[in-house]
Amino acid sequence: MAEELKEEVQFDRTKGFVCLSQPYIKVKDSQDEDVKQFLVEQNYQQFMDSINESQLNSKGVPYYNFTFYEIQDYESPCSFFPEDIKSSDENEVQPLDWNLYSSCCRISQSRYILTGGVKMNLDYIQVFQQKNVLSKQCKQKVKEYQEYIKLLQSKQEGESEQGQRIRMLKAVEKASTIKQSEVAWEDEGEFENQKKLFAQILQNEIHKLKLKCEKEMVKLDKKYCEENNIEYRQKEDLPEDALIFNQYSPYSSEVIEVVFKFNPEEEQYEFTAKYLDNMPKCLSNHASIFHKGKVYVFGGVCQQVLLNTVYAYDIISDTWSEMPKMNLPRINLSAASLGDFIYVIGGNTTNFNDEQNGFEYTTLERLNTAAENPVWEKLTFKRKLKPSFNYLVNHQLKLLSYKNQLLLIGGTSLKQDSDEAKQSVQVFQIEIAGEKWQINALESSLQVRNGEVISKSTYKGKECFYVYGGVPQLKLECFELEVNDKEVVFEKILDCDYTNEINEYFDDHVVCQPKLFLD
Repeated sequence: MAEELKEEVQFDRTKGFVCLSQPYIKVKDSQDEDVKQFLVEQNYQQFMDSINESQLNSKGVPYYNFTFYEIQDYESPCSFFPEDIKSSDENEVQPLDWNLYSSCCRISQSRYILTGGVKMNLDYIQVFQQKNVLSKQCKQKVKEYQEYIKLLQSKQEGESEQGQRIRMLKAVEKASTIKQSEVAWEDEGEFENQKKLFAQILQNEIHKLKLKCEKEMVKLDKKYCEENNIEYRQKEDLPEDALIFNQYSPYSSEVIEVVFKFNPEEEQYEFTAKYLDNMPKCLSNHASIFHKGKVYVFGGVCQQVLLNTVYAYDIISDTWSEMPKMNLPRINLSAASLGDFIYVIGGNTTNFNDEQNGFEYTTLERLNTAAENPVWEKLTFKRKLKPSFNYLVNHQLKLLSYKNQLLLIGGTSLKQDSDEAKQSVQVFQIEIAGEKWQINALESSLQVRNGEVISKSTYKGKECFYVYGGVPQLKLECFELEVNDKEVVFEKILDCDYTNEINEYFDDHVVCQPKLFLD
């Protein structure tokens, strides 16, 4: 493998993002045109029974595809669209054997190492998507009702009491099931009470909506469990999704190496995946980076237990070793390396199931891997943080080493409904002095989202980094950073939303988030 790493493959094609979920094949429709058929447990056996030896590679694995979101920045506007990336003749990994929530790190231009994750039933993604749609519809309606409540509590300029009463009635009739005949309008002396009544009516409608949404999502989960012979159990301290994603889907210790190359004959990318030596422990929701010839794996969760463990994988000897433990257990954390140091930040440190508390954002930890006896250092924040910073880093922020700088990027706010939270999602430059660290805000217009892929690359010949994907948007952004003696100049040079195009391509029925970046 050491010799293989010396070969940096120069692709003849442009850069883009790869999705390593939702495997599919191409089949002919009634008009003899190629259409995508996604492979899930429910149709996989039928698919395997229908293929012949010519559709299997040299490893006995069927050929299949993933999605490659290709970026073409040769001219403006930048184009971005999905294409196929095909499994090669040497690929060892079966279509349904890719883990979710695995961690991915890049070890060379064309090679990636994926560690751990959860072996979840892929057909549940369809249910998960349906639940997301229900949740989105509910939140939109709740937002409308809340706007109506504000409307009821305000009086427009030059508006009479009678005019306000009529406007209130129309708003309530439009927003709820309450009819005019059910409301007493005659007594003008009770006007203030009437306004409170209508506000309460809408609050009740909001409560009904949320209950209905929850019941519908539980119904979807119960149906899925019944069809797949899974015992459905609802716990107060564990969301239904977590039960199905984790309780019935075993954590994995698998390590997969993925290599990409361009096939000039077929004019498309191919991937070859093979299994390496397993990690010492099954992990999910952990972080990993490639640093000085080794893959480092940090934290994560195993069977609902949060971990502070660190493991190192030597890619030359194909062996794992245990490293000093972090000061805090962390899941959904982020890591980066700069010089001899490895840095970790963020994540939940107390409870895997707690989506509101336990997020650590003031302590940056680092490990000097060149030291004879390396020990994790805790760097505390230099001054009191503004409350808005909590909105940035409490979930799945990204730590990036770029142009000899450490940057904090993106993340998801737990208070996304507030204007302050939306405005606080930024890019920060980290400055370290002794045992203290501080941040400098560089950019305030990055979209609120998690699950995104961030990669250093070029845009029209300029060194930059891309941010793509995540929830709720499939939005492509590109940033340029210039560092000199006096200041750091940060600029967004590309901002494109491809949500509608991607949803249309996938018929609006699957979730295909990017996993890694190719160039």
